[in-house]
Amino acid sequence: SPTPPNTLGGLHVVRIAPDQRLLAAERIVGPGAGGPASRTAAARRFLESASQLGIDISLMWGTLDPSGRYFHQSCLAVVGAGRTAMLFLSSDDPDGPTSAAFVDPSLHVAPVPTDFGIRQRELLIRHACEHLTAMRTPPKSRGVTPRSDADPRIVVLVQGLLEPEESAAADALSRAGFLRLGDLAYMRRPLPSSVSRRRLQAAAQTTWPTGVVVRPLSQIDASMHDALLGRALQQSYIDTLDCPELCGLRDIDDVLESHRSVGEFDPALWWVIELNGKAEGAMLLSVCSAQQTVELVYLGISPLLRGRGLGTSLLNLGLAALVGKAEGSITCAVDTRNTPAMKLYKRAGFQRFSTRVPFVMQLQAV
Repeated sequence: SPTPPNTLGGLHVVRIAPDQRLLAAERIVGPGAGGPASRTAAARRFLESASQLGIDISLMWGTLDPSGRYFHQSCLAVVGAGRTAMLFLSSDDPDGPTSAAFVDPSLHVAPVPTDFGIRQRELLIRHACEHLTAMRTPPKSRGVTPRSDADPRIVVLVQGLLEPEESAAADALSRAGFLRLGDLAYMRRPLPSSVSRRRLQAAAQTTWPTGVVVRPLSQIDASMHDALLGRALQQSYIDTLDCPELCGLRDIDDVLESHRSVGEFDPALWWVIELNGKAEGAMLLSVCSAQQTVELVYLGISPLLRGRGLGTSLLNLGLAALVGKAEGSITCAVDTRNTPAMKLYKRAGFQRFSTRVPFVMQLQAV
């Protein structure tokens, strides 16, 4: 696609320089409740934590006011494992000056359009995606390694994850070519107590269908992990109700890399579900010590095993394995359109605590 323009209504789109990052970060963190001083402090904490997390703050763009003292909108790209990147966009600021108020009137012939803020975000998104498409060198962040195969791109899939009320950012992502997926329900439940272990194990082990074997990766030769997991995931994607739009957007190796990057990978907490000796599903749990939780990274089975109560058995098995862990809860994210999965997690004691709106775009080779 052609290079996005560098100006919009007198505002200049710029790659954020080191001495401008605090100003741009103030737009990312939003207005907050404590006034300008609180907002600046929050922006400083954001930049400090980003550095500690290995996020490359140089991947930030903004629409700079002609005065050079204010960023109207900002966009930060965070490159992650599995050749993905997440975009973070500036929020609406109802208590602050509007974009229109800061535009030099001499640069306008027509009135400033009401969607001016959306158009700025769209332009920033396009600049970020153009840069990400062309990347061939990993950013200065942890957990990102270049591929050794014929495709040298560092990023192939870009994502956005918004609060439901972020309508302006949602419009900007849609205008920039992103696909909106079904809303994600974030759910959690407490980890079971030690007295529940035997009950959970019994409930799981007595209900496996004939021909089904469930094995943790810790009991499988490491040389077989990728092949088994790859087939298990691909089989579980057939006619899936969980974000079906994502199927085929990335190589299965990239998907596995993303899953392994969540929390602390423990092969004893990753299971392959086999039917008559063939992998037909997987359940992946990862301990996230920093967040004091365990994440259910993935749970999916092929059509051959659906509707037979296997999901409940697998959850019981996973919960039994978590008894005694220091973390206090287990969390998961579920496509709200996936009614069977929503019912499964509710029956298992999970409760929704948040909702996010996901967007994705597959970057094409240049």
